Formats: sequence, C-alpha cells, structure tokens
Amino acid sequence: MRERIEDEGGHAAVVRCDVSQPSDVRSAIEQVAVTRGTLDVLVNSAGIGMIRAVADASEEEFDLTLATTASGTPWASGIDSPRCRRS
Repeated sequence: MRERIEDEGGHAAVVRCDVSQPSDVRSAIEQVAVTRGTLDVLVNSAGIGMIRAVADASEEEFDLTLATTASGTPWASGIDSPRCRRS
C-alpha cells in the first residue's frame, strides 16, 4: 500500500509494532507523527491468526488470537484519535 500511495505522489510510512501492547502502539504512532509532522490517516490492519482449525488450538492460543485481534484496532484508534482531530 505504501508504494501505491507514494507512486501517486503521496507520503506514507509503515511501522511495525506489537498491537497487543498499548505502549508499543503509542510509540509507533509517535514515531510517525514526529517523522512526518502529522498523521492524517491510520490504517489498522494488524491481528494474528491460527494456521489450523480452531478446534485444534489450545485455549491459550485461542484467547491470545481473539484478544490481540480484537484489541489492536481500538488501541491504535483510541491512542491516535486526539492527534487526528487536530489535523
């Protein structure tokens, strides 16, 4: 996606972080904001999945998958919403 945006004259950054850790999400957002000066769009596309049937997963694996995937987007959006409102 970054290449596509840049090919059309835009600016984009890709930052890796552990979306299960709010402090990691906060740091990633700050990194982009400081580097770019603004953060206009946040694409929340993180999550984890299992490469087997749910029935074959342990309870811990299932809980981790659900918690990470369900919390990553709200954490990033919630942490970033004040900055986006100012943009």
